[in-house]
Amino acid sequence: MSLKIRSTWKQVRQRLVRHPRATAALLLALVVGGGAGLAGLAPLPPVARPPLEVVFAEEPIVRVRLAEVPAGEELRLTLGTYWVTAGRESARLSMSRPWRWTGQDLEDGESRVFTLPLRVRRENSEPIPFDGHLYSGSLELVSRGRLLFVVNHVPMETYLEGVLEAEMGGRFHDAALSAQAVASRSYAANAIQTSRDAIFDVTNDQFSQVYRGLPRRRDRFQSAVGRTRGLVLAHGGKVLPGIFMSCCGGNTRPAGEAFGGPTPPPLAGTVCTFCAGANVATWKARCSARALASSLRLPSPPTEVLDLRQSESGRLIEVTLRVGANTKALTVKELRRAFGPLARSTWFTSLEFEGDTMVATGRGFGHGVGLCQHGTEAQARHHGRSPESILTHYFPGAVLASLWLPESP
Repeated sequence: MSLKIRSTWKQVRQRLVRHPRATAALLLALVVGGGAGLAGLAPLPPVARPPLEVVFAEEPIVRVRLAEVPAGEELRLTLGTYWVTAGRESARLSMSRPWRWTGQDLEDGESRVFTLPLRVRRENSEPIPFDGHLYSGSLELVSRGRLLFVVNHVPMETYLEGVLEAEMGGRFHDAALSAQAVASRSYAANAIQTSRDAIFDVTNDQFSQVYRGLPRRRDRFQSAVGRTRGLVLAHGGKVLPGIFMSCCGGNTRPAGEAFGGPTPPPLAGTVCTFCAGANVATWKARCSARALASSLRLPSPPTEVLDLRQSESGRLIEVTLRVGANTKALTVKELRRAFGPLARSTWFTSLEFEGDTMVATGRGFGHGVGLCQHGTEAQARHHGRSPESILTHYFPGAVLASLWLPESP
């Protein structure tokens, strides 16, 4: 928690004590997002106290790592005019040649060397073209060792529009997009509050949330984000990380089982029958014994599956194979790496040899924790469920709370 956030929340608590009538109004606003709420849906009931221990004074900025530039490579910025800020000094520069990162300095090809960190933005708040995409806000260029990091500083709600397009796309139902917006906002907010000493909060890939800048068609994504403005999942006074995956295959799994560490009750796993019709609900993968031996560096091709060790949720942990006269235990990560992308999850339902080929079947697509995107879509489109109902299903015990103080009317 930053000192600024601590100070803001301390002042809010003092005002709540001094002005009891205003307290009730603020509590309701914190729950329904300052009157924005989920448009067209019944308002949530008020809670007895502020659901979040930390509330931002305003919409937060998300720092998204877009790229890591090794020494000797050029920065993939489109040529043009930019406002460049280093420390307290700003200058309007025309970029006529690509900037190059040497591993120590950032050079522009015209005998100019820039001091890092450096902030880059376009005039009149125009989007910044980078690596084939358009990004709102600004780009920060900062080095760690011999790597140059390109970090997009973008307002939370604008960031979410890009996440929705990249993670779901325009074919998903409006209610599914809104549920995803709350989950993604919660994930990013949790990252902001736990990455204070880092140079970025999230990455732009599947290791955080996929993000490719501004959507090509913004209307639907703006609407989905706007209907849920500022709302996050909360549990125990803290923002709950809104973890999600493509398809759970029938039930979600405990967060601790997948990632280690403790499991918050809303991330303990739940039954999901809604994604059964998805084309990624089940999968089948094949790999020759020779290819397995080569990939896993075994002395000879495996010939038999001797034992499968599974987690409580049914996901595979370890498999024991017969290799010649010996046995070899493999982790599920090693096995999935050998099968490649056809093995879409760790939920192996069968594993056996057919001749000299190992055949695996399984369920689900992804790590299996939190919100199931295909189950969310089915609940919204075929069962008419609201975003709140969908979120309650995948995060039981969590409540909706406002991440920042309501804007003044």
